[in-house]
Amino acid sequence: MTINLDPRASPDVRSLIYKLETGKDMDRKEEFLKDTAEFTRLMSKYAMLVAIYLYRKVKIMMHTFFTKICGIPENELKGDWTEKDLTEFGWFWGRVEFTETRGVQHLHFLVKLPHVLDTGLVGRIIHNGRVVRQEMKCGNIKPEKREEAWQMIEMGLLASQYAALFAHSISMASFYDEEVGIDDHDEDKVIFFEKYRKEYASNYKKGNINL
Repeated sequence: MTINLDPRASPDVRSLIYKLETGKDMDRKEEFLKDTAEFTRLMSKYAMLVAIYLYRKVKIMMHTFFTKICGIPENELKGDWTEKDLTEFGWFWGRVEFTETRGVQHLHFLVKLPHVLDTGLVGRIIHNGRVVRQEMKCGNIKPEKREEAWQMIEMGLLASQYAALFAHSISMASFYDEEVGIDDHDEDKVIFFEKYRKEYASNYKKGNINL
């Protein structure tokens, strides 16, 4: 996943710049930095501090999402990881990137959910199964290796089905207004964020920006 924050749309970023510029806290209702040229000038002036703030903000958001919602524990995996069942564990890793075109930093995250097979491993099993199946068709598998080859083909087909089911589960993932079972989906309990996004955009255009 990629995280890219728009500092212009963040009241807290404007509040930070206001405090750096004036030395006092900004009132949430105060009209500040509506002018694009002035916003750009102050963003450049305090670029380093804004970058640090946005980075820490994303870290807090991702920690909350991955740890509290996805169930990935905070603690690092100790000891010899090769001796553990890695399907039981989850992890996440992020990297900050700066580009000339974006103006501010953006972050890329890799995530391994707990109780889910590593997608890289699943992809390798699928690929190996396809290769061996083709070699089997061409008669390139020795007789004494055919049993092992059929196992690899079977594992490849199972991994393909697993990947399809995993993709389907991700596509059905939602936020609910009531608790829903881990394998359940109730359309009537889904919170649709699109209407909140449109409401936020409408208020922002009107200058109605508050906590």
